Amino acid sequence: MFGDTHLSVSNSYNTIGANYLKKGQLNLAIDYIHKSLRVKENTVGLDHYSVANAYQNLGISYREIGEYDQSVSYFKKALSLKQKYYREEQLSISTNYQELATTYLEMNDLQKSLEYSFLSNQLIIASFGKEHKETAFSYSSIGENYFKSEDLRNAKMYFDKSLAIYQKTGIERSPELSDLYYNYFRLFDQEQSYDSALCYLQKALIANSKTFDDTVNYYHNPKINESLRPINSILLMVDKAQALKKVYGEEAFGKYRSAFLKIDSLVESTGRLNIKFKDRLNFNAIVSNAYYQAIKNDVGLYQESQKIGFINRILYYSERGKANTLKNEIQTLSNYSLLPDSLLEKERNLKGLLSYYQTKLKQQVDSVPEGLKHWQNEIFNLNRQRDTLEIFIKNNFPEYHELTYRTSSLKVKEIQSSLEPESALIEYVISEEGGAVLVSGRFGGVR
Repeated sequence: MFGDTHLSVSNSYNTIGANYLKKGQLNLAIDYIHKSLRVKENTVGLDHYSVANAYQNLGISYREIGEYDQSVSYFKKALSLKQKYYREEQLSISTNYQELATTYLEMNDLQKSLEYSFLSNQLIIASFGKEHKETAFSYSSIGENYFKSEDLRNAKMYFDKSLAIYQKTGIERSPELSDLYYNYFRLFDQEQSYDSALCYLQKALIANSKTFDDTVNYYHNPKINESLRPINSILLMVDKAQALKKVYGEEAFGKYRSAFLKIDSLVESTGRLNIKFKDRLNFNAIVSNAYYQAIKNDVGLYQESQKIGFINRILYYSERGKANTLKNEIQTLSNYSLLPDSLLEKERNLKGLLSYYQTKLKQQVDSVPEGLKHWQNEIFNLNRQRDTLEIFIKNNFPEYHELTYRTSSLKVKEIQSSLEPESALIEYVISEEGGAVLVSGRFGGVR
């Protein structure tokens, strides 16, 4: 209708790019946003006010893939246009300042990050006042800068400012409040105030949950389906294992062992979601550490009891850790030879739509029944499509299916029975904190 050089086509390209950005398909996002800019350059020019949004999306996309110089360049181009056309729209400019602050923080340029955090904070206060959740988030971001600079006194001061606003506004559960409590945990852990650190870690789990509210029993964790952000729950529960050990000693691991089974279920459910590239890298690191800590836990229990059940679990966690890493590496590849591009794209799109509809369903919880029914039906239909696709892949691409869909792990006796008499299996797991090695023979035990 319009042709490839019409402004409406440019806006469509930018919208498609923004959607790919939300789904974490960053290369496609960057391609479509650049297409949008090329059309704008040939129609209204790159000094047009509408270009600012495209620059902003490119800044986020390049930051997500670690191209920080490119990211800063596009954020500054967006800021320049916003300051020219939207001088009165302080929130838009504030958002740009915060994006720059976040990027510089990831670059470890703490001075510039702090500078832009304060600029953003001033505009947020001017727009919302001093007692708004946006102001609380801004104070927390400033505190993170000070924490990373090892200025713990100023970090705590801004964390306290943020917490005071959350308490005054009555916000008790939100991902942002959970992040704030986690910052308190890191701060007190750094100061070796381990009891306080553990207390705030439990508060972080509560704030990241829908109904969980146990502030007394630190061995208690939220149910799997309660998490507002499952990745964060995995991180918090693994960190809590370490915090319990610092406060109560080695026996804490034995009491906490059920949590690792819950973490494993969280890993499985979270791994099915469509996760952004950078978040997936963080997810992989968190999960690797989770399985390593689970193995350490069960090694200690095995040494005490010599029960083969703990060895089975050690092997299970080792296999799960490696399988998760392999599966997520496959998911980050744009072109994997075991599956045609068209099926890879269909698989990604189904995951992305499922994630989107599940979010919409959560937003409709307190809404009218018709709204709930609509999203439930959409999710049901998508799950049927996913099941059909999985069966097709299993029948036609069994190697890919084995790598990506298998959830069961072999037990020790199954592996031992498949070994030659003089053979042994060396099993290992590695994380940022260390590693563990198991050696299993056909007739001998595992050590």
